[in-house]
Amino acid sequence: MKFGGISLVERVAAAVSEVADEVVIAVAPSKIRKYRSILDSRYEIVGDKQRDQGPIFGLISGLSSASGDYVIVCPCDTPLVRPEVLRMIQEEAVGFDCAVPVIRGYLEPLVACYSRTVCLSAFEKRASSGALKLVDALNGLNVIRVPEQSIRRLDPELESFWNLNTPTDLAEAERRLER
Repeated sequence: MKFGGISLVERVAAAVSEVADEVVIAVAPSKIRKYRSILDSRYEIVGDKQRDQGPIFGLISGLSSASGDYVIVCPCDTPLVRPEVLRMIQEEAVGFDCAVPVIRGYLEPLVACYSRTVCLSAFEKRASSGALKLVDALNGLNVIRVPEQSIRRLDPELESFWNLNTPTDLAEAERRLER
């Protein structure tokens, strides 16, 4: 889907690349060719380890393919994500297993930063036991919760966490982009 003249995934990948040395995009195996036709070769595209089983398998695939000590994660339907927010989350993660923002009282594990080796092992264990809910996979990890008020200093409207699920969301995001 196009947003501001480029695809959502290109926009998010560009934001992540301002913070990360490498960008790995995990998608359903059947969509690898489509994403490869959209994205240039600087982005690695990998297939989810399990199909239609939720985001934990996308994270497992991404963490398995990444090489850094810490890995920023961000869904491709958050086109207003700000690199400075991702950078702050990444900085908060150092010394912890992961840094996960708390937005409106809820953990936001899909815009977060994970210790690659520690979290990969934990997520694989949880997924193999059938526990597929990502928030539950954080149990037992040394998690630093990034407070909403810290994020609002960089992103007052919390647009970095706004994902586009409907045509109405897309239209509102386009209006915000114009402003």
